[in-house]
Amino acid sequence: MINARNKFIFLAFLVAISLWLIEVTLHVVVFRTGNFTEEIFGLHDLNELWMRIIIVIVVMSAGVISQRMANKITLSYEKERETTEKLEASIKEVKLLQGILPICASCKNIRDDKGYWSQVESYITDHSEAKFSHSICPDCAKKLYPEIYQELSERLESNKVV
Repeated sequence: MINARNKFIFLAFLVAISLWLIEVTLHVVVFRTGNFTEEIFGLHDLNELWMRIIIVIVVMSAGVISQRMANKITLSYEKERETTEKLEASIKEVKLLQGILPICASCKNIRDDKGYWSQVESYITDHSEAKFSHSICPDCAKKLYPEIYQELSERLESNKVV
C-alpha cells in the first residue's frame, strides 16, 4: 500500500518504468529498430539492456534516498510538534505573580484587577502555585499573647542544656 512512508520509492519506480518505456518508444518510433515487445526487454542489444537497468537503479536509489530524508524530516517535525504541545501545556500550567500588587498599608489585603480586596493568602493562592501554612513569629506571639509567650520562654530556658 502506498503511504507517506514509501511514496517517494513508489514515485521513483513509476519514473524508472516511464523512462524505460519512453526510451523504448523512441527506439521503435524514431530509430525504427524493431518491434515494441523486443525492444522492451532489449535482448538483441545487451548494451541497451544494461543502460536501462543502470538508469532504473539510479532512479530507484534516488527514490530510496529521498524517502529516507522525507521520513527523517517528518519524524523531526512530529517530535517538534509534540515538544511544542508539551511546552504550551506547561506554560498554561505555570502561574506567576508579577508586576506591582496594590496592598493595604493597614490590613495588608491586596486589590485585584477588578478592584476587589482579598487577603494576601487568598490572592497568592489564586494567582500562583504557592500554598500557605500559618504560624506566629516570636515578636507577634510576645505582643499578642504575652502570658503564654512568657511561660513558653521560661520552659525553653529551663530545658536548655548548658
